[in-house]
Amino acid sequence: FDSSIINYTDRIDVLGNPGIRPQLQITSAKAGKVQLRLWNSVGQLLQTVDYGVVKGNNLFNLDLEKYTKGIYMLEVIKEGERHILKLIR
Repeated sequence: FDSSIINYTDRIDVLGNPGIRPQLQITSAKAGKVQLRLWNSVGQLLQTVDYGVVKGNNLFNLDLEKYTKGIYMLEVIKEGERHILKLIR
């Protein structure tokens, strides 16, 4: 899975994808907040979670075990910027 750039100093990576427990790694230039929204393949919002991030490396465990096998979209919102990542369960 390719890494994606949120802006010039922040970076997000999904580790362990495909899988039932991928991890989201956010490297942040400064402390702040991030919102994660998980969508299924038909556009239904399944979960919304808010986290605080610290400057540097942040690792979040994503548990997809309760969802059926398929493709999901993880929307990451940080400082008003949105990015969509594909997750495979």
